[in-house]
Amino acid sequence: MVIGKRYNLIYNALWQLPYRQVDFAGDAFWKELQQMSKDGKLSPLTQRLYFSPTRPMFELFDLESDPSEFNNLIGSEEHAAVERELKAALQEWMILERDYLPLPVPPAPGR
Repeated sequence: MVIGKRYNLIYNALWQLPYRQVDFAGDAFWKELQQMSKDGKLSPLTQRLYFSPTRPMFELFDLESDPSEFNNLIGSEEHAAVERELKAALQEWMILERDYLPLPVPPAPGR
């Protein structure tokens, strides 16, 4: 994850694996949410955020206009420069720290 002054980029390197909540998985709150999901009582947004089978590989959020991080901006032409900048910063950090996950930015063609 890279948090800038305004934007937050999340890299889910293992995006294809089933998504599971880990922060509050044993809490009563989570058990209640699970039951509400089974009963079809959650809003579509809450259902998508907590019970999607996987996460997208990248998530980009505007912390100014969307502090709760509901609207993923990845792929938006308007935010392409921010996306490139934060992915490059993440990749540089991963290389310097010898993070062995796949790098988030593919090499340029011919390299």
